[in-house]
Amino acid sequence: MPIYNGGVLSSSIRSAAQIMESRKASTQNVMRQIRQSTASSWANIRVARASITAARLQIEASEIAYDGIFEETRLGSRTTLDLLDAEQELLSAKSNLASAQRDEYVAALNLLSSMGLLTVNNLDLGIPAYDPEVNFKEVTSSASTSFSGSRILDAIGDRWK
Repeated sequence: MPIYNGGVLSSSIRSAAQIMESRKASTQNVMRQIRQSTASSWANIRVARASITAARLQIEASEIAYDGIFEETRLGSRTTLDLLDAEQELLSAKSNLASAQRDEYVAALNLLSSMGLLTVNNLDLGIPAYDPEVNFKEVTSSASTSFSGSRILDAIGDRWK
């Protein structure tokens, strides 16, 4: 055992303590980011649902307005342009509904992602989950028995020697 080590032991202890503190801080930062992402995704879902409700009400109002303008056009008190404008408003309202439904779907997937639940098993897609062990066995067994291209690759490799 050396009598004097030049502070190497205490330096390595301080270094290890600093590394541990740095990793603790990184872990806490990641946990904070996950909480923030989850809260943001949940808020986006609530906003999208409110948008869907508003879009449905807008469609109802646009349909009522369109029907009224249609009757007025039929009776001659409105022009065809007024009818076309009302129809455009109705189509715009339906487009807003589709956009809000898409936003809700994306927000729900973002929420699952931030919670770590965006997997084949949790989404119930009806397809088998990827198993790397099975794939590895299939690739290694088929490569050794049925790959006839190895002779071709060996021949190409021999040309470059």
